Amino acid sequence: MRSQLASTAKRLPAADGLPIITRLLSRNQDEEDPHIALLLWWAVEQHATAAMDEVVKTFTAPPAWQTPLIDHIILERLMRRYAAEGTAPASEACARLLMAAPTAGQRSRLLAALEQGLQEGPQEPAGAGTGSLFGTFAAAEKRQENQEKRTVCVSPGLCKALARLWTEDAVDPSLIRILTRLGDVPARGRALALATAPVTRPPLRESMLQVLSETGDSRCVEPLLNVLKGKNQEAFKLAALGMLQRFDADEIGEALLALYPQCSGQTRARIIDTLLGRKRWALAFLWRVESGQIAPTEVTVEQLRGVALYRDS
Repeated sequence: MRSQLASTAKRLPAADGLPIITRLLSRNQDEEDPHIALLLWWAVEQHATAAMDEVVKTFTAPPAWQTPLIDHIILERLMRRYAAEGTAPASEACARLLMAAPTAGQRSRLLAALEQGLQEGPQEPAGAGTGSLFGTFAAAEKRQENQEKRTVCVSPGLCKALARLWTEDAVDPSLIRILTRLGDVPARGRALALATAPVTRPPLRESMLQVLSETGDSRCVEPLLNVLKGKNQEAFKLAALGMLQRFDADEIGEALLALYPQCSGQTRARIIDTLLGRKRWALAFLWRVESGQIAPTEVTVEQLRGVALYRDS
């Protein structure tokens, strides 16, 4: 019966459907039933944009935050949905949801949903290309040129809401990453401080380095190189190399060439990929191969195929 009511509420006008949905959600009987819980979310989503003001009023009211089914099933999905919408009204709806959260834990979960939604938002077309046929072998330098640019709509109201949550010692990774991507100077400074502090937990440190590299902040280059020099897990070193590919400074290529003999396994192979991903670095690496400093057998045919894209005879 509740399943049928949820399906019916989705098809009704918001004025008639939302009261049914909220009544079903307030019963808290179906949190463990993924079928009915998702039917209720789909019913909410159906009205989320067409009746945005009414939906936001319903789910920012104090009783909503105290209702487990709404708190655990609806609110984060609603935040993510509005963030991905990419419009000013939806961005304002995100601000209203965020500022209505009564506890730090609920705000933290909404910030994570907001970040995910913004990342899923509208994209500008990358333009015509060769498709994915040569994607595996394309040099990083070429891939970087063709990366799609995201257009993120963040309204003044949402900017103000995020600013109200900011503190100099902020530790919420989603808040720091969102503000860093928006160009907030204190957030970038905080991300750099966490990325370079030895006491920072490795997952948080990697997260901060990732967002700094995404935004092209060259201050993260030295910490990334230090990751490769230190006694870190190989997965962390591989992630650092992936981030370094976003930069083209000559000193990065020189540092990687110096580190190459000290590395092994996947890290060594990834250093080759990274060096061959930039024309100037590739020339320096291939010169070392030709001079006998690096064995030709350490370079695979697949890795060399990307070099051909430079069309440099």
